[in-house]
Amino acid sequence: MTSKDIDMIIAIDSQYGFSKDGTIPWKIDNDLKLFQKITSVVSKPLFKNALLMGRKTALTLKGPLPNRFNFVISNNQEYIEILEEKGFECFSSIEACIRYANENIHIEKIFLIGGLDIYNWGLHNPNQINKIHISHLIKNWDCDRVLNIALLKDNFTICRIEEFNDFTYTIYKKKKNEEEHSYLKLLKNLYEYGHKRQTRNALTYSSFGKTLEFNLNKSFPLLTTKKMALKSIFEELKFFLLGQTDNKILKDKNVHIWDGNTTKEFIDKCKLPYEENDMGPMYGFQWRFFNAEYLDCHSEYSGKGYDQLLDVINLIKTDPFSRRILMSSYNPTQSKLGVLYPCHGISIQFYVEEINGNLHLDCLMHQRSADSFLGVPFNIASYAMLVYMLCNHINNTGGVQEKKIHPGKLLMVFGDMHIYDEHIEAVQTQISREPYLFPQIILDYNIKSFDKNGDGSIGKMEFSHIKILDYKCHDPIKAQMIA
Repeated sequence: MTSKDIDMIIAIDSQYGFSKDGTIPWKIDNDLKLFQKITSVVSKPLFKNALLMGRKTALTLKGPLPNRFNFVISNNQEYIEILEEKGFECFSSIEACIRYANENIHIEKIFLIGGLDIYNWGLHNPNQINKIHISHLIKNWDCDRVLNIALLKDNFTICRIEEFNDFTYTIYKKKKNEEEHSYLKLLKNLYEYGHKRQTRNALTYSSFGKTLEFNLNKSFPLLTTKKMALKSIFEELKFFLLGQTDNKILKDKNVHIWDGNTTKEFIDKCKLPYEENDMGPMYGFQWRFFNAEYLDCHSEYSGKGYDQLLDVINLIKTDPFSRRILMSSYNPTQSKLGVLYPCHGISIQFYVEEINGNLHLDCLMHQRSADSFLGVPFNIASYAMLVYMLCNHINNTGGVQEKKIHPGKLLMVFGDMHIYDEHIEAVQTQISREPYLFPQIILDYNIKSFDKNGDGSIGKMEFSHIKILDYKCHDPIKAQMIA
C-alpha cells in the first residue's frame, strides 16, 4: 500500500499561537484564500484531498469544507452522531484515518488542519510529514493554544517564503538526516575508491581510519535506509552486559547473529576445544570477567577476573571528569581463544560533558575491523543503546553525584573499514535510498540495572522496556554474513 503525502497547514501569530477560546481570533482574507487553494488543488481529475481534524476544530465549521474529504478524529459517540449528521466522516484515531485515506484511491494528499492534538501528532512524527505550510502573522492575538515551535525547528527547515500584507507564508520541509548521509557517503566511497584486497575470508574493498559521529541527545541512530532489527541489537547487547558466551541463549530468543561462527565445524576450524554454540572469552566476557581463566560457556565466573563495566559505572558516578573511564573487548592474552578476533570495542572510552548545567555521557569506540554493510549499522545502534542503558542505570541508582546524566555523543573510529565483494549489489541498493529522520527512543525502566556486586541484574531489563517512536524506514536488504 502506497502512503499518501501528509502536509500540515496552520496560521500562527507572532507568539506562535493559533487559537483562542476554542476558535481562530482573526479573519484574514488572503490567508483563507491561501488555505482554500493549497488544500483543494489536485494534479488529477476525479481526485480530492483529505482534511484531517480534531472534534473541536470540526465543530467550529458550519459543515464539511467543499471539494475535499473531511475526516474527524473523535471517540465521543454523542459528538460523532452530530458530526456525521453534518456530513463529516469520523475515525477513532489518527492512524486509523490515515490507513483509510491510503486505501482510498480517490484521495491525493492528506492535510492536518488542527487542533492542538493533531498538530502535536505531526510534530512528534516528523517522518510522517511531507511539508508544513505556515502563515506567520505579524500581530500577537493573545492565543491560548500555541504551536510547539521547538519541535518545528528541530526537524524542519524553510524551503520557501512568500510575503503578504498581514503575514508571511512559509513552507517547511523535513531536514536531511546528515548523520545517516555521512554513513552512506562512507559506503559509496568504499564501493568506488576502496582498496581491493584478498583477505582471510573474502575479497574486500577497504579503507583505513574513517570516523562517524552521532548526537544521541537529539535522536537514536537506527539506520532508516534499510529496516534494522532493534530486538536483535538489544538482545546481543544484553548478552554482552551479562558476560555470556553461549550462543544458545541468543538462539532461544530467535537471534541468529552468531550462528555461523559457533557451529561445531567453525569452532573446529579455529582449532578450539569448545562444543557447539560456545564463542569463547569474547566481548561481554572481557567486559565483566577480564582475563579470568576461560573453561567453557557453562562455567560460573562470578567474582573472577576484572569487572571493567562496573569500574566504568563507578567512575562515571564518583569521578565523572576522570580521563580513565574506559573498557576494552580486546585482551591480547585471550584474543585467540575466541571464535573471532574482537572487531569492535577495542577501546571504549566515556566522557562526561557538562552543557548549561546538564551532564551528558559521550562514548568513543574504536573498531578494528568494520563490515560496513552488515556490521557497522548494527554496531552504531548497539553502542548508542549502551550509552542509553548506562544513563538509565546511573540515573536510577543515585545519578552522577546526585545529578541526572543524559545521552551525549557517539563517536566511532574505524580501522579496516570494508565492503565484501558479495555485498556490492546490496550496497548499491542502500546508497540509492534517501534516509528518513532517526527515531526517538525511551527506556521505560526503573529497576536497578546492576547490584552492588555487579552480578549483572541488568538481565531484568527486557526489550519490552524499550519504546521506539517514529521509526520510518525502507525495506530490509538481505545479504549473506561472511564468517
